[in-house]
Amino acid sequence: MELLTEEKTIAQLASEYGVHPTMLHRWKKTAVDNLSSLFAKVPCEGLTYAST
Repeated sequence: MELLTEEKTIAQLASEYGVHPTMLHRWKKTAVDNLSSLFAKVPCEGLTYAST
């Protein structure tokens, strides 16, 4: 979540969590590109739901 709020730089987060900055950029892009699917009325293809 910190990555999406941009309160800290990629470099700060990478250092804090021990993750390469390139990986953070990839995660952020994936999240931003797919956020709209959270609100889709039709489930995403291949998405499975855990039964409770």
